[in-house]
Order: sequence, then structure tokens, then C-alpha cells
Amino acid sequence: MVPLADLWLPILIATLLAFISGSILHMAVPLHRNDWKKLDDEEGVMAALRRAGAVAGNYMVPAADPQRMKDPAFLQKLAEGPSGVITIRPAGPISMGPYLLRQLVFHLIVSIVVAYLLSRTLGPGTEYL
Repeated sequence: MVPLADLWLPILIATLLAFISGSILHMAVPLHRNDWKKLDDEEGVMAALRRAGAVAGNYMVPAADPQRMKDPAFLQKLAEGPSGVITIRPAGPISMGPYLLRQLVFHLIVSIVVAYLLSRTLGPGTEYL
């Protein structure tokens, strides 16, 4: 077994490579550029959400209550539409810093877990690949 402390450099390199390559791919590959559409009456919808007192959170429209899933009124709302999930962020500018920090921490945790598993299954001097 290899002590996990001896793997700090590979953990750090794996974390940085995953973070940097993921960032480059996210910016270079246009996978999600067409996922988000603008509503025709964006201002009206935003005004309606403000009047409804919507605060930051996730909402389902129409609201699904497990006891009422077969209720004809609920089924009618689904049939009439629109239906969907709405995520409302806090007011203010979007700051990418916290999102990027969480992504970096995620890559670090995954690298540590993989290093731990490999340190317990492979011995010192195991050939690459």
C-alpha cells in the first residue's frame, strides 16, 4: 500500500488538469449555447414573478403535490400547460467565483478518493497503465 500523503502531487496535478481541461471544454465546445431561450414577454413574466413574491429557489409549475397527482384539476393544469421547473437566483450580478471554487473543490475531492482507492489496491512501483 502507498500512503495517501505520498500522493499529494498526483492529487494536485489531477485536480488542476481536470479543472483546467473542463473549463476549456466548457468554453470551446458549444454544447449548451442553445439550451436557454428568451421568453417573448420576458418583462411581463419577471413582473409577475416579482408580484408573486418569488424569492431565490426552485419552483415547479404547476406545483406537484404527491397526494394530488391524480386530481383532475391538477391533470387539467398539466394538459393546458405550460409546465416546467423554474430556478430563481438571488437578485444581482452573476459572480462566477463561487461556482468555479465549488468546481475546483469537487475535482479535488474526486482526485483524493481516486488516489485513496488506488493507494489501497496498487502497490509501490506498479507500472503505468
